[in-house]
Amino acid sequence: TLTGPAQALPGTTVTFTASASDNVGVSVVRFTVDAGAPEDVAAAPYERQVTLPAVAAPDQQVVVKATAFDAAGNSASALAAVTVSAVPDTTPPAVLLLAPPASAPGSPVLLSARVSDDSGVAEVVFLAAGAEVGRASAPPFTATFTVAADAQPGTSVPLVVRATDVAGNVAQ
Repeated sequence: TLTGPAQALPGTTVTFTASASDNVGVSVVRFTVDAGAPEDVAAAPYERQVTLPAVAAPDQQVVVKATAFDAAGNSASALAAVTVSAVPDTTPPAVLLLAPPASAPGSPVLLSARVSDDSGVAEVVFLAAGAEVGRASAPPFTATFTVAADAQPGTSVPLVVRATDVAGNVAQ
């Protein structure tokens, strides 16, 4: 089998990975990209880095072929394609901060965020009064901070959650 991303931006480098096995052993996996010059990989992991064209027609596909050979010369091939997306992701994540409306001085406060993005969430940072109090790169997106013990009742603490998607778009 041959796996790789289904879609990527122009000019990016992506990785294709071939899974190959044989009862005696795999001697080499030969990768070709769009019928270009072959590149042989002699040991697992059988991977090929492919740099996509910087300028691409809308929905242009780049086809990668991996052919595994055993010592007897037998072979098997697999194909995979990546679509070069001409439109970069410019949409920031959707983010919602969940926190209790009030807390007593000196007590811990659990902050939670609901974050979604069509290209994927890279990082969520929690801030209390401008200072970072937590960070997460995978759900659940939570952090805990402690209200200052000397805080006056009724004092508000500005809370912010900042989410960044895999394309670098930021929302808070």
